[in-house]
Amino acid sequence: MQGHPKLGVGVESLRTWTRQALIDADKVPGVTTEQQRIKDLERETQQNRGYRSRSDWIGFVHQHVDFA
Repeated sequence: MQGHPKLGVGVESLRTWTRQALIDADKVPGVTTEQQRIKDLERETQQNRGYRSRSDWIGFVHQHVDFA
């Protein structure tokens, strides 16, 4: 199985996207995109509270932000 040749995506990508769309539409159980984003932001907030100095914060930003 190749996936969709015109889109250039594989079968697993299509399955993952379809499954997430069904979850987001509340058709099947699971963690919605919005719920996952909230969890991610809460985790980042907890991490950020641990940075006491400006240099700690700058180090964190350089690790997690793609400046390219």
